[in-house]
Amino acid sequence: MKQVSTPTSPCTSLSGQFHGKSAGDVATFDHIVYASASDLFAESALRTQPSQHIGNPEQSPLLLRVTTPADTTQGEDMPVVALIHGGGFENGSRNEHWFGGDGLAKQRVIMVSIDYRLQFPGFVRFHDEQPDFYRGISDCQVALDWIQRNIEDFGGDPTNVTLIGQSAGATIALWLARRDHFKGTFRRVMALSPAFARTDFYQRKGLARFALGRGITRSSLKNLSPQKLARGYRKYRKFIQTDLALGPVGLDGQELADIPIIISCTREEWYASTTTARIDHWLPRSLRPLLANHFNANARYLDATTNTTRFFAQLIGDSAIRRWVDRIASSTPGNTWVMHYIGSEAVPAVHCSDIPWVLNSEAQTDHHAREYIAERADATVQQVRGITDAFLQGNLPTWRPYRSSREVLELNITTGQSQIVHDPFAHLREGFYS
Repeated sequence: MKQVSTPTSPCTSLSGQFHGKSAGDVATFDHIVYASASDLFAESALRTQPSQHIGNPEQSPLLLRVTTPADTTQGEDMPVVALIHGGGFENGSRNEHWFGGDGLAKQRVIMVSIDYRLQFPGFVRFHDEQPDFYRGISDCQVALDWIQRNIEDFGGDPTNVTLIGQSAGATIALWLARRDHFKGTFRRVMALSPAFARTDFYQRKGLARFALGRGITRSSLKNLSPQKLARGYRKYRKFIQTDLALGPVGLDGQELADIPIIISCTREEWYASTTTARIDHWLPRSLRPLLANHFNANARYLDATTNTTRFFAQLIGDSAIRRWVDRIASSTPGNTWVMHYIGSEAVPAVHCSDIPWVLNSEAQTDHHAREYIAERADATVQQVRGITDAFLQGNLPTWRPYRSSREVLELNITTGQSQIVHDPFAHLREGFYS
């Protein structure tokens, strides 16, 4: 039975008073405006005056939600999770059901779920910007600044913030951990299946120009309505069917700050996709080399996946996610640990399946993947929650860091068993040209 929400006492912080609602032993403060920008393509600036926006998100996309225990008191110094949602840099929201913070709040952990600019406003590239700059990522940094300024008044400890991101959000979390971006606003990172594009936006600029019907400059785009930008993006997206349409193209682990990082991925990342299932059903084996070449995979990769029945689904997940997990974790200056979920043909470990376990939520994903997430071993869930709980408190994983050992904690979601395996990504390291 759903609990009835009632107003809470306002939270008074440096930025003013924020009003929330409580349901049982959890309180939620939503629609908090953490930043403002003069237009959709301007750089965001920290909001220092109180503002809670109730209305169309297009009017104020830079919002966040704070979830706390209902009996929180100022100065309690609870651990804080700053959550960056995924969605391929083109969709997603702080309020998606599986990003609920109720489970963490019941463990006396505060969660701040962050919205950021998406699609062209967040990730289109202009000629006068630094090559590592994205407005959507900059938004998330401003949200972290807001947390440092205000979270203590919600009962959180600003010196104990864990940054968690999933998929595109994991990419953003790692990007913010780069030494040229890192500002000390978080202490550690959990990156769940970080996803990277194969092709830089500059190589697709002509497609964006065609889709929008104008030049890709700040002055040309800033006066377009959100509706026209969204229509233009949909047109642009139709030309890019097998890759992320925007966002960073890879990351060198050597660029990261010396902080503890856990990176996870699943072996069958894209198996829940009905599109990849249809293609795999009709794809003749003779076309695999051509498809592999399109994804920059070589003969070594083809040899390693020769018995795979879901070749296309495997190739997408390996190209966008798993090979980058290996590359990043093997070269970070600090300690990085890797978790790898595996399943079976009947119950694959799919993209996003670990979100409810890490966040201790009861959420389900879209209907294509729901059956896989529901069929998981309780032992896996409990182990993941134990690792996460310890990490949020500042305790490090017990298996060896990846860079020095190539050791990976492998978790079988069908049996509940786990084991330490050595170098499971070797074929990916050798199987892609770049």
